[in-house]
Amino acid sequence: MKTQTIILFLLVTILAIVPTLPLKIPKTPALQTSQCISSIDSNPHNRIYVDYLLPLPPETSAADIDPWPGGLNQMYDPASSTVKQILNRLTPNPGKCTEQIISKEDCCSFLVQEDLDSSKNDIACVIFPSVDNFNSLQEIDNLVGDRKLLLFNRQFKRPQDFGFDKIKAEKEIFDKYKWGYALQEFAVRGEDCKLIFENGTWNAVCLPNAESDEEVVLFDEVDERPEYVNLEIKINELIPKPLWMRQMDRAENEGFKFNRKK
Repeated sequence: MKTQTIILFLLVTILAIVPTLPLKIPKTPALQTSQCISSIDSNPHNRIYVDYLLPLPPETSAADIDPWPGGLNQMYDPASSTVKQILNRLTPNPGKCTEQIISKEDCCSFLVQEDLDSSKNDIACVIFPSVDNFNSLQEIDNLVGDRKLLLFNRQFKRPQDFGFDKIKAEKEIFDKYKWGYALQEFAVRGEDCKLIFENGTWNAVCLPNAESDEEVVLFDEVDERPEYVNLEIKINELIPKPLWMRQMDRAENEGFKFNRKK
């Protein structure tokens, strides 16, 4: 019995000192912002995509079908505030930040964070750029020159989105810009999945339990962004039972949610 007690004590001690693996997905806006800044700061390119997952409005409830009924217009203020914070912290000696509306209808704007020591350190960003702002994006590109320029939560995904200008857009945008940071959220096989690009690599996780922070890692530090079909294959491999079946199993074992003890 004494030997078993010693072994148990040693096991508990070892588990206590072994660090737990950090969660890949930031759980607060502050953590996401810090993660985003660190990733952009370490990126050598001066034309950068940023996909930032804006926090839901405080009045959002689980019953809401669309947490952003006002669309980009509702998202603009939190996006602008976040961008200003990112630009400020990326600038060595930040001065004033100017904000110019490119298109009120598209909720698209152009921000420049000035550096007090040298204009070479100024950093610029376009919020919610869309295909309708293509000409403005070209003008801004020329204006910014060799300084860093971010496209924050762009509203286009591929050259074909630009219609007849797709060849020009491929040269002026898609060949120039590289990922700096991304946190993307969508459903795959009914599962909540998140993709994150940070420090040059992609990670993909599935969150199978809405009531916990459990993460099932689908892809870990890969160079190419995982495609939907690859995510689905990985989920089928790691989580064979679909969400509805797991919920039925839980209801059978624990009863329906409204009957469970808190």
